[in-house]
Amino acid sequence: MRIGYIFTGITYQEQFLSPHHVGHNLNPYTIDFRDTYDNVNNNLIEPYIKQGHEVDTYFVTYNSSIEDKLQELYKPKKILFTEYINTNNFNLKERGKKQINDRLQGIKLLESYAQEHNIIYDFIFVTRCDLYFYKDVTQVGIDYEYFNVLFYHLNGTIFSGEDSWTGIPGSKIHYYKERMKLLYDDIELGKEDGGGTILTTHYTGKYIIEGGETIKYLYGGIDGCQGINYPFFKFLRDVRKYVNINDLLNTSFPRVFHNNEEEKTKHGIYISGIGPHRHMFTTFMKDF
Repeated sequence: MRIGYIFTGITYQEQFLSPHHVGHNLNPYTIDFRDTYDNVNNNLIEPYIKQGHEVDTYFVTYNSSIEDKLQELYKPKKILFTEYINTNNFNLKERGKKQINDRLQGIKLLESYAQEHNIIYDFIFVTRCDLYFYKDVTQVGIDYEYFNVLFYHLNGTIFSGEDSWTGIPGSKIHYYKERMKLLYDDIELGKEDGGGTILTTHYTGKYIIEGGETIKYLYGGIDGCQGINYPFFKFLRDVRKYVNINDLLNTSFPRVFHNNEEEKTKHGIYISGIGPHRHMFTTFMKDF
């Protein structure tokens, strides 16, 4: 199997302070991809290589003083550097459009390399490199036949997922691009979900499902839904709020269920879409 990783966003930026830090008394700090390189390599890349798979990386990021080090460590097949844009001043609409555009640019890099070298990617991950990955990704229940998204909300009219990591079957990358372009257009128009929430990239899964595809929503915690809300990573910004990573990993986050099947499922739930309305979605369970 050939795996492609697309990393987007900041790889190095000094004096960074995002809106997420408001109310947490955090001082500006430096985002540095070297802080997370070891756990990204050990948990995302090496496990596949050890199983005999090929892994390629691609980056869409900003120019920095250590971009040579980025290329030395990750050895990306292709990389796109742009001038830094402080998106903290963006509203949700502009930030969502920027995030989708970066991901589509990353896919464009991957597709151009694949075409130039006559290769086919079996599975593609779209993520960011300022995340703290604490578990071997091959051990979290990924289903390579379907789209994989991290569980975030699934309740009533809210149908969103954590979009910082998405797994995409290589054969369905064109479908993913089409759905992201549709989401981009709807964000541009200022559309809302059924509950009055402005659309953001957290609705990536919703748009995939509405086109008729199936998603496996993954969620974490030792006993499935309970405990940790992400099955194998934490935001580095959250890690900085705690004395050590174990404090963060042992912090519980309540899970919202919308049916009994979800509550009984250990690791994830499969959802198929047949229309744009929540009540039209069908769920099915599968052993894994």
